[in-house]
Amino acid sequence: MIRRTLFAAMLAIGAFVAVPASVAHAAACGVDYHCATYYYSDPNHTTQVGYRVWTCGGDMTQVGATSPYSRTSKSPC
Repeated sequence: MIRRTLFAAMLAIGAFVAVPASVAHAAACGVDYHCATYYYSDPNHTTQVGYRVWTCGGDMTQVGATSPYSRTSKSPC
């Protein structure tokens, strides 16, 4: 019984880790949209520390660091 539970837990963890980042982009941004997320050092957004951009073609570019303080823009292609 313990082995089955452990196996199921390992399988679930493996499935979670195997999901590519592009799936999150598709859900958050949508097809035929250009999205950009800008990351800041603090909640007041005083200093930008990085950004992540998804193009209309589905390519992603990330520069700098990420943080919990961000703003996202979305525009149709």
